[in-house]
Amino acid sequence: MKHLFLFLFILLFYSCTENTKSIEIKDSEIELIDESKVIFNDDFENGLQNFWEAETVDSTRYSIVSDPLNETNKVLRVRLGLDDYTNGGKRSELKIIHHGILDHKSEISFRFMLPEDFFRTDEKPGFIIIHQWHDQADPGFNWSTQNKVTHPPIHLYIDRKEGGIYKLISKVGLKTGAMDETITSVWKGDLRPNEWYSYSCEIYWHIYTHTAYAKPKINGEYFYTSNDANGNYNDDFNIDFKIL
Repeated sequence: MKHLFLFLFILLFYSCTENTKSIEIKDSEIELIDESKVIFNDDFENGLQNFWEAETVDSTRYSIVSDPLNETNKVLRVRLGLDDYTNGGKRSELKIIHHGILDHKSEISFRFMLPEDFFRTDEKPGFIIIHQWHDQADPGFNWSTQNKVTHPPIHLYIDRKEGGIYKLISKVGLKTGAMDETITSVWKGDLRPNEWYSYSCEIYWHIYTHTAYAKPKINGEYFYTSNDANGNYNDDFNIDFKIL
């Protein structure tokens, strides 16, 4: 069976309003000191924290292993088989269930690595999602009754093109039904095996275009928008968009 591998090292996610107090995490529990700020932090040194929920075909698809580049660190290895279908799609996901509110800021950061056998020249074009942030169905609906296609408002994925060309893509904004207000941006660098890449994104959730924003970065560098069919870069990076 062919597999795709992804290594993650130290994930930090927090959600807060503009005025916050501190929060501490002890062992595998989240201690909420102020409801305006919630922190999820995992360095995988003591197994998975208990805020994770797995959505995989079985528990063999993820494991804590030593860092390939530094055996003193622990990392999370996620494995996706090409026939791994669960919950209506091909996926190996570990997720955090947290319902935020409008008019607040969220930040996420983690590092990821792609092993040598991730890169192939004999596979068809496609995409591999690394990270996504789901929203909720419209008021009065759930995902079974809403009956229209809705994309996650924040997602990071790898676009695999013909000939084994891999590009890292960030997409943000609303796409639901006939409405598409997403902004697609491309990282200019080249993805290579056995290297750690640091992803971070600051998000301000709001319904107005001039207020909401997202600031995705790789290794501290912004992505760049690509607005034509050939994927040409636009250095005037636009981060404003409507988002729920």
